[in-house]
Amino acid sequence: MKQFNFKFLVVMLLCLLQASGVCAQNFLNQHDENGKKHGQWVDIESEDGFQIISNYRHGLKHGMEYVYADSSLLRIHEYDKGDKVRHTEFDGSRLFCELQFEKIDTTLVASFSNSLTDRVRHHIVSKALYKLFHPNGVVSKESVMYFREEDDIFNGGFEFEVKLYNDKGYLTEIKFYNNEQRLIENRYYNESGLDYLIKYEYNPFTSGVSSKVWYDKNGNVIQAL
Repeated sequence: MKQFNFKFLVVMLLCLLQASGVCAQNFLNQHDENGKKHGQWVDIESEDGFQIISNYRHGLKHGMEYVYADSSLLRIHEYDKGDKVRHTEFDGSRLFCELQFEKIDTTLVASFSNSLTDRVRHHIVSKALYKLFHPNGVVSKESVMYFREEDDIFNGGFEFEVKLYNDKGYLTEIKFYNNEQRLIENRYYNESGLDYLIKYEYNPFTSGVSSKVWYDKNGNVIQAL
């Protein structure tokens, strides 16, 4: 229902703008006294053919933004004084994913690497609660993601805690990662709760797993490799 309401709103707006003709030019794509974008803007990206309806406040995006392709709603963005605070994406007629961003201290630094000889430190500038959805609208994945200065939502950030759900909404798995993006713990669930878990340790001289230990729901060791 949320998707339908947004799409209906934007389609109605486009119809009104088309019907108003010249009058629409009096309030669309305007600038403030300093030449900065201000108010509502309608743009077409020639390279991708996207139709974008945005709102600006003195040069900064502020409020809702709708991205269309061939009259189909692709994305909804929400901005707060230039900062993106929410990203919602659709796959055809269904809700596909959603990210809710939080601005964090840019002095926070973490290291990411595939080996000890390839360790790089990055400034982390934002984090987001990331959600994917099953075709029936139930959340399939929920994770906390951190983004470096050079990251965006399309080339990805780094996940530190991932929760997976089945299409009935039951939690099936939680994955935990360290700040080098190595999986350190898997927790598996059934409909009654925690079933068992696996903990991983890594060789300090290589990037390989040095040990895996299975535990039951009560913390007792089942198996170790």
